[in-house]
Amino acid sequence: YTLPAIKKIFGNVSYIAIKNLIPQVRKNTFVVLTISAMMIIAVFGSVMLKTIQQNEMNQLKEQYPTSIVLTSRLAFDSTIDPDELKKNVKNIGNIEEVSYKSTSSSAEIINEDGNVELNYVLADLKGMESQGIIPEIKEDFSKQIIVSEAFLKENGLKIGDSINLGLYSDEKEKVQFVETLTVGATQKNLTNADAYIDWENTLFKSDFTKFSSMYISSNDEKQTIQKLDEIKQQYPEIQINVYQHSVEKANEMFLQRWSVFIVVMVVILVCVMLGVFSTLGNNIYSKRKEFAILRTISVDRKGIKKVILTQINLYLLIGLSLGLIAGLIFTAVILLIDSGQISIYYSLIIGIVAALFLVGNCIFTPITTKIGRRKVSLELTEDNK
Repeated sequence: YTLPAIKKIFGNVSYIAIKNLIPQVRKNTFVVLTISAMMIIAVFGSVMLKTIQQNEMNQLKEQYPTSIVLTSRLAFDSTIDPDELKKNVKNIGNIEEVSYKSTSSSAEIINEDGNVELNYVLADLKGMESQGIIPEIKEDFSKQIIVSEAFLKENGLKIGDSINLGLYSDEKEKVQFVETLTVGATQKNLTNADAYIDWENTLFKSDFTKFSSMYISSNDEKQTIQKLDEIKQQYPEIQINVYQHSVEKANEMFLQRWSVFIVVMVVILVCVMLGVFSTLGNNIYSKRKEFAILRTISVDRKGIKKVILTQINLYLLIGLSLGLIAGLIFTAVILLIDSGQISIYYSLIIGIVAALFLVGNCIFTPITTKIGRRKVSLELTEDNK
């Protein structure tokens, strides 16, 4: 159905080239499948690597709400007094604000329909609000709870709702009501917790409530890190984490994986070019008598050149298109199983496509020119298949 339109738009030569190509595509399925397989590998590999990199960057942003984060190596065995550490950190200068949070604990939302487990951490909500880590809370911090968006949706809660929280009692061997808190705000992601409760709310403190992380906002990062190294001598269990350093390390790891993938893709691309262009070259030479017949009818030398190059480019286009579509579908299916946002590395895909077309046309242009210059009488008498 499209051939008449092609003839009208692109002319007789293109019409003849495409019409003669259709039955040949079935015979040269190897060429199309080889190109498609290479494209599937390129698309799937590049998308997966790019997606992994993007997910790592997103995770780092969640882990680093500020440029500098102090963490405890001992977790539940930590002996740090966070208020004392906060005071010492603020005394080093160039510090805009400091906040901290505890290790995670478990509570339950007491409902008539059944209790719902909630993992929470105690946090310096006032400091976090000043740093912009959590939304603004206008009411008493000690009576508020910050809940993650996922937990909020999952349990049908909304901002302003009151929830009855209880803790498990070892003595009574059941969950005991502790306090009613109001959902003061929600946030997309809360690190290692479903909710934040204010550190000053002593009702939710236990022997297992230990210092976990401290978020530092500084207007002179380099000097602050130097001063923190001195404080670290007083608190040997703390670990100084810098967002920029973590990003550089993640990018270095990505470049290592990416360089290996690029080397593999170059090898595959070269092998595909050798196989595909060799096959297409043999196919062209086997059709020299047909091209000679076309020249005796109405197609001139330039027309023969256009016919051959059109067919070569169509082979490449069909293989690349099928490979690109199949690669994207395959990648989407994989990411549906393991949810994530697809990130396409466009420059690699465009580079492979451009390389194939460029090399293909550079190889076959002189070949088509040579075929077009040969005498029709000699071509017709050649024992071609």
